Amino acid sequence: MSEEQDAPPPGGFGRPPTGPTRLGPTPPKKSAAHVLQPFFVMAGAAAAYERNGKLCPTVRRPMPAIDDVQRAGESGVTGYVTTKRQWDEAGFGCLDFSVEAPIHYSYDYQVHGAGFVVIAWGDFEGNGRMSALSTRGRVENGVAVLEPGLRKGF
Repeated sequence: MSEEQDAPPPGGFGRPPTGPTRLGPTPPKKSAAHVLQPFFVMAGAAAAYERNGKLCPTVRRPMPAIDDVQRAGESGVTGYVTTKRQWDEAGFGCLDFSVEAPIHYSYDYQVHGAGFVVIAWGDFEGNGRMSALSTRGRVENGVAVLEPGLRKGF
């Protein structure tokens, strides 16, 4: 992918927290499923494209809110609990994605032209600092193509 394609659109991808962020201790034994969630969102985007012939729109807000994930980490809570209704209201319904178990990360899905990106915000390294992991996809010749792997940042 070229530098131009990797550059975020005006205004940038994602909605990062403002300023440096510190979290409390990372909850023990986060499952690998938490880090795999962005791929589940991407799979939902590809399936929705196949069903509807168009990409799902950008979600209205990350879920759970980045601030809520930060507060849960700071208070030592072992995960933030959401409901399917909250995910649907945030705009994830088209992606057929929700998590109704304690989670440690905030997820965002954004569409930019024929491309889309899923961003996960959280303390991935267990160092008390918020960071982002992302994965991308695009529509190419009428097919949703998902890029492999996660990248730091967005």
